[in-house]
Amino acid sequence: MFGLGIKLNPFALQWSLISTIVFFLLWGTFFIEIQIPLLIGLLFAVNLMYLRFFGTGSIDRLGLLLVANFAYWIISGMITGAITPIDLLNIKLWNGDGRIVIGSLPLLLFALVRVTHGDLERAVRTMMWMGLIGMAFYTLWFFTQISWLAGAGHPDEFHGFLSSHTGAGTFFGCLATFTMVYGYERKRWAITLMGLALIGPTFSSGSREALTGIMAVIAWYLMWRNPQPKMVLAGLVAGTVLFVTLPNFISQKTYERTYGLLEWSFVENTLTQAERAIASDWQYGDWNVESGTDSLEEGDVTSLVRIQLWVYATKRFLASPLFGMGWARFNDPQTEFIDAPPLLSIGAKADNKISPATAHNSYFHLAAESGLIGLVLYLSLWVALYRRCGRASVILEPIRELKAYFVAGQGLIVFILACAVTGHALGSPSVMVPTMTLLGVGIAFLRSNLRHADNVVMLPMPANKPVINAA
Repeated sequence: MFGLGIKLNPFALQWSLISTIVFFLLWGTFFIEIQIPLLIGLLFAVNLMYLRFFGTGSIDRLGLLLVANFAYWIISGMITGAITPIDLLNIKLWNGDGRIVIGSLPLLLFALVRVTHGDLERAVRTMMWMGLIGMAFYTLWFFTQISWLAGAGHPDEFHGFLSSHTGAGTFFGCLATFTMVYGYERKRWAITLMGLALIGPTFSSGSREALTGIMAVIAWYLMWRNPQPKMVLAGLVAGTVLFVTLPNFISQKTYERTYGLLEWSFVENTLTQAERAIASDWQYGDWNVESGTDSLEEGDVTSLVRIQLWVYATKRFLASPLFGMGWARFNDPQTEFIDAPPLLSIGAKADNKISPATAHNSYFHLAAESGLIGLVLYLSLWVALYRRCGRASVILEPIRELKAYFVAGQGLIVFILACAVTGHALGSPSVMVPTMTLLGVGIAFLRSNLRHADNVVMLPMPANKPVINAA
């Protein structure tokens, strides 16, 4: 009992509905290119959310905060005409502009249900098995360069069963983060080493976004979460040596693309691109990657495209700093804006386009579409998640495996928020689904097993409500 009101049962063999959903959500993301397993997991989750909500009427405060974000986005999109009620029934919307909603759904599920220690333990084991099998596929690709594990048209990039180099990089970076931190906190060195090894497929994916996240997690853990001066010094020395030697052996393409960012010519071209973007009246739809690179400086194309998009997003934010241009409006071509009242620039007319295209920066994208209010509202959810995990790690200090889980959860938050600087990681199911699933399992476990569930809100329910036992 440990005096915390928590019963541990590490040998529980009962397979629950919650464990089944977690299984499909995590493995479905691993095989996201196939789509069916993840769709099954999401379908189960949505149905259980409906039954649980109307069965108990109780929801975690984090769930209410998430619902507030959903409502803000959808209402904003409808007011500006970016979406219609009919669009909410269009699956293309949820695979395009609505990916941020899909990626967040697992957290809403776990804000409603109860989770046992067995469920949490099976989630951890699923992550470990995905790490092992992922490394097996990566090793096969590394030595054979087999095409079905590489990206389409990119034989030198390891994608596994994910649909893009960014998706693969952020997914394996998520795996690496969880296993590294969890293993180190539990003093399970085999798990820690597997986490370090998973940086290999992360690097070979060609995603510099994921590398940014990994470096942020390592810096956070060594300098903030568990500060150890000797470890920091050793990490800097080892990291420098590995960065100079090993990456070129693992993936020459990623190595060259990363080193190219350190050249002075890249800095000059980036500044020139920013100046041109600021001076122009360019907006989304006037130019895209597929139509050529006439409007770009010479250099790293993907980085210069980001500069162009970031400047456009900044202009849209400055035109409407409070409420933004409207959810799902960013990637609509030929948008016409109405300024009324001042500082409220509404994207009221455009060629509506359902697309996964983004500003390649979650903060710029959210600020442009949802304004300061929407940005603060969504980031407050991540702050609350981080603090809840931190509180749990303190409360569960005597139980090493549980403390490790919540510290690893904090690591996942650092990882995805760092990835969001150079990509729309907060709208990418390949990293959002596993992150929100693991965080949700932890939050629901904490709420379900502590004696004082002070983070639950009871909503008014009809007297003849059915009773649903989701746990």
